[in-house]
Amino acid sequence: MNPKGIIITFFIISLVLIGMMFLIVDVRNNPIADDFTTIENEFEKINSEETAKINTDSITATLKSQNIAQSQELEKFNILTEDALANIKQLQEQLFPGGIEAHDLGESDRIKENNTLFFKENGEPTKIATEFTAKLDAFENNIRVLIQLFPEVKTVEATVRDQYTKGLSWLDYNFKDFPAIASYVKLKTLTNNIKSKREAIFMAVLKK
Repeated sequence: MNPKGIIITFFIISLVLIGMMFLIVDVRNNPIADDFTTIENEFEKINSEETAKINTDSITATLKSQNIAQSQELEKFNILTEDALANIKQLQEQLFPGGIEAHDLGESDRIKENNTLFFKENGEPTKIATEFTAKLDAFENNIRVLIQLFPEVKTVEATVRDQYTKGLSWLDYNFKDFPAIASYVKLKTLTNNIKSKREAIFMAVLKK
């Protein structure tokens, strides 16, 4: 399969994965589903298989082979994408060391562990939380740059985060005093949003 075909295939898979996420219960208002781990395992299996097919090297090769103007900006965007995804994965691993399947989700809501990861005792963001939001800022800001450079992507929304926060910071509204599993699911949704943005942008630019 050629690089463009790989990107199109991955985009379709990304849409399927997003659909799967809507099947996961709202953990703020509902008990944790017993089969969440099964869903998560299947999600990870599909996601890891497709991610292996589209990485920084393959995208860079595609851009060079098609002599796309401003390809360096697209390569930079892909690097920022991978950086944000790696950071999110690190947060997930710290929420559930050893993987989510190694934990009994019904034993503890792990709210304390969740808050310790994202917030200091005085309520300010921890270092890793600050890095997390900074990487999301960099990702979204770079999309805004690409929108200016490429008319093909002007319909792509730059944000991957919900803007409604009831007057709180985005981090507080989405991660403070939540069960760890709720934060884990939100991080998974962010992962899907980031990947979908990347695929939308590259499909638009590579479209012939």
